[in-house]
Amino acid sequence: MSLGKDILLYFHRDNITKDTNLGGLIDIQLPNYTAVDILFAINKLCLNSYLVPTGHSWDFNIRNNTYQTLIYNPKDADYGVYDFVIYGTSKIYDTFKSSVLPIIINSSGDFQIGTSFIVNFKNNICLITARHCIDIKESEIFIYNSNSKPIVPKRIVVPEKSEFVGDNGFEFQNLDVCVLCFDKDDFNDNRSLFLEEPKILSDVLVLGYPPTGLFDSASDVNNAVLIAEKASISHNYIKATIGQNVGSGTLPLTKLDYILISARVKGGNSGGPVINEHGKVVGIITQIPMDGSSSVSDKVDDLGFGFACSSELIHKFLLSIFDSSKEIKFKELENKAKTDSFLI
Repeated sequence: MSLGKDILLYFHRDNITKDTNLGGLIDIQLPNYTAVDILFAINKLCLNSYLVPTGHSWDFNIRNNTYQTLIYNPKDADYGVYDFVIYGTSKIYDTFKSSVLPIIINSSGDFQIGTSFIVNFKNNICLITARHCIDIKESEIFIYNSNSKPIVPKRIVVPEKSEFVGDNGFEFQNLDVCVLCFDKDDFNDNRSLFLEEPKILSDVLVLGYPPTGLFDSASDVNNAVLIAEKASISHNYIKATIGQNVGSGTLPLTKLDYILISARVKGGNSGGPVINEHGKVVGIITQIPMDGSSSVSDKVDDLGFGFACSSELIHKFLLSIFDSSKEIKFKELENKAKTDSFLI
């Protein structure tokens, strides 16, 4: 059931306004929901301009108004956008926590952990992560799916250095994004995240696997495999922070567009999604900004803000891999992992 979808469809039918007579609305049209649920949802949808009162007065007295749907998109409805607007970040977290997975990198017995998220791009099942999380030579890279089964990616694709420079002088070889490709049935029980263009001052939710010391019984880096295996089932180790998209610009070192978010991030969040109020990815965490007031190069911003690569660049990279666009040259990395090589 989707309360947001059902309410918008109720007012959207035949493109006419309908009286919210509570008896008819609850008992006849929407019998699966309580009056409190319906009143709460209508209020939220009005505040976010998905419904507009066309009745007696705009006084938040829902009994006194009729309403009309201004915006209805079936794809967004099925994705859950209207429920996310009603219930907020907790609904987004519950919906997509199983879509954000830890990546295990085994480099000569040194296990490291990063964050990734699932995207279905033109029927290609991918995990998106930060390139620096996996760009380690002679490494085994694998994921655990929801059945606690270790899965080896078929392809590991990263931007390749080239002479080509994109619009506005962007140097795409500096793009800190990696795409891991899998078989379609590897993640049948996990939902895919959609991409959306970032907007300044929009609320964001960041999901990832940063170390948290005493709060995780297996937070030691040597237990990275244990964290990944358990996280794929119970999601106990995933961490969430909220904030806003507070700025955007081109970083001098990479010459690429990034967004700045106020949600606190740290090591382990790299590769994790930045999700907006619609439940869609607007960026991927790549680094923590340096403190511009200090000459010490390794002193990071005390506020814990994070830089995220824009979803627009992620989309361009995916188009280059799976579509006719060749705007970003890419190469494939070798993965030393085999399905029978996991030692836990």
